[in-house]
Amino acid sequence: MLCDKCNINEASIHISKIINGKKMEMNLCDKCAKEKNTLEVIGDIEYSSFDIDDLFSGLLNYMGTSTFMYDKQKRTVRCKNCGTTFLQFKNTGLMGCDVCYETFQKEIIPLIKRIQGNSEHLGKIPKTHGKSLMIKQKITKLKEELQSAIANENYERAAELRDEINAIKGE
Repeated sequence: MLCDKCNINEASIHISKIINGKKMEMNLCDKCAKEKNTLEVIGDIEYSSFDIDDLFSGLLNYMGTSTFMYDKQKRTVRCKNCGTTFLQFKNTGLMGCDVCYETFQKEIIPLIKRIQGNSEHLGKIPKTHGKSLMIKQKITKLKEELQSAIANENYERAAELRDEINAIKGE
């Protein structure tokens, strides 16, 4: 595709602008893009490296409309181990220590669920220890289901879960 301005060089930059509901598209070569001073995004574009801390901080700012962000009580909660406040975590995206995860659990679990779709890590399992890890995870999940069934007084389901756990342990 040729540059829309000079019609000589190959276009390497595609620009889309929407102004007052009207979409304008422009394809420019590097030379014409540098000369075109009416576009704010053109010039010597510098790429910054990806930073996970900035991602979390940005997401927390994006989620600023949720109720816990404006709850003054939550902002003053401090980690008993390192003294980090939720507001500090919100601004930096960094936890102060491992205890912060427990301290701010109510605030970060919805964030993690929104980002990942789940609060439990479901990543790859090493081949060498994979089978034993999968069995442990399955037993843990079944035990949680068992507790839920007992709490809901669904004793038939609880008995099935108990038998399933015993069968897995027997293997």
